[in-house]
Amino acid sequence: MSACSIPGKGPMFKLSDEEMELGLGIHGEPGCERTSLKTAKEVADLLLKRLEQSDKKCLQKGKKIAVILNNLGGTSQIEMNIMAGEIINWLCEHDYIVKRFYYGTLMTSLDGHGISISVLRIDEEQWIELLDAETDAPAWSVTKVIPGDGIHVKQLPHTEPPKTKIADIGVALSAAETECFKRCIKSACSAIISAKEELNKLDSRSGDGDCGTTLAHGAQKVLNSLESKELCCSRPQTAFLQLSQIFEDDVGGTAGALYALMFSAASQRFGFSASGEDWHAALRGALQAIMRYGHAQPGYRSMVDPLHNAVYAIKNDSYEKADWEKLVKAAEKGALATKDMRAQCGRASYTAVDAQTEPDPGAIAVAKWIRAVFTAAYP
Repeated sequence: MSACSIPGKGPMFKLSDEEMELGLGIHGEPGCERTSLKTAKEVADLLLKRLEQSDKKCLQKGKKIAVILNNLGGTSQIEMNIMAGEIINWLCEHDYIVKRFYYGTLMTSLDGHGISISVLRIDEEQWIELLDAETDAPAWSVTKVIPGDGIHVKQLPHTEPPKTKIADIGVALSAAETECFKRCIKSACSAIISAKEELNKLDSRSGDGDCGTTLAHGAQKVLNSLESKELCCSRPQTAFLQLSQIFEDDVGGTAGALYALMFSAASQRFGFSASGEDWHAALRGALQAIMRYGHAQPGYRSMVDPLHNAVYAIKNDSYEKADWEKLVKAAEKGALATKDMRAQCGRASYTAVDAQTEPDPGAIAVAKWIRAVFTAAYP
């Protein structure tokens, strides 16, 4: 998948990101074929069929064999493990009896990102004893003994526990309010899904690059519950508890836990009314839950920053469109301000300051869904 390098001369040949070469020599000599990049399963099929059709007759169905999967030096362990699994499965599915399987970094080609496969047809039982004999060779890998009928992954019985059905509780919205609430949820989810790659890119600077993927997964789960009409949009208290359950059960990482806490806290406000004051108080309750359980404060470079700005942007009791717009702009300002903050919580707090040059992805996500909710509420 990439060329070996002679010291002082660089790579011996070039491959595009979408190409791979078959049959190249261990010293970088040209191979027999250049083809498009393929999956591990396709590579195993391609290589083993060539061995099967070769004049050496090392692969004969029903015969016992020993196999070496060699790392040319630049192949990662996870790639090696995947290739090993695909090779063993192919051999077993095609009625070969794999008595020994070895894999490791045994014969390398400097910087070479690739593999080689060697097959020994075992004609005499004594050969297995010789293969198993003790040796002082430091690079010889641990022997893997494969059952003659192949490898079988045992599937343990597992059933998903039934989800607790949340009763319809709290104040009931009017038909128009229900449609507006539903529209706001859908808009927020769509905004997060659309921003997935942007959030991932921001997260890759000081995190593991999956903030957008995680939140988009949660957003899609919410959209699914809307589509199936499982989400009770006529009662915000019930709906927020259901949203909390979705993020707790189906969304991984810290984000899943934090959003579950936020939605649970927000639900508490809608027992008897759903006025502008209640919606504002619900957002404040969500903020307080994050600060309490996440141990984050304003200025820590987190989702707390836009939430805190938003909550305290409204200082009167009018709750008109202009007030909510002020809240949205405050959230966006708070999210962008995280660019100049030093992370003091979460995974980013362990990274170098130089890696914290972009806004916090969690904060940007908050600003995006707040803006989306406002846009849907005031089309």
